[in-house]
Amino acid sequence: MAILECVAREEITVSSTAKELTSSYYARTPTGGAAYDVIYADITVQGANIRTTLDGDTTATTNIGRIWYAGGTYRVWGNLNLSRLSMIRDDATDAEVVVEYWGRRGR
Repeated sequence: MAILECVAREEITVSSTAKELTSSYYARTPTGGAAYDVIYADITVQGANIRTTLDGDTTATTNIGRIWYAGGTYRVWGNLNLSRLSMIRDDATDAEVVVEYWGRRGR
């Protein structure tokens, strides 16, 4: 069994327009000559609360979506869910999210 490792990382400012994760980080992408498969991402919210949706049909708004609290870390499993994540700030304060993608290299 292969051990999971952090294969990519990104930081996103979440503001008044809904944001998504960068697909090249969670898609099967060459990095250093080897492909990797992302299994999940840990997403840490910093500075302010955000709202999120994961259904792929609903864009997060300041009134729609589940609140992810500043200081919390949330795990999202699978490329489908990662591709559907929509994020927006919950109030007038921008937030930062730090995303660490976990998977297996060289598959």
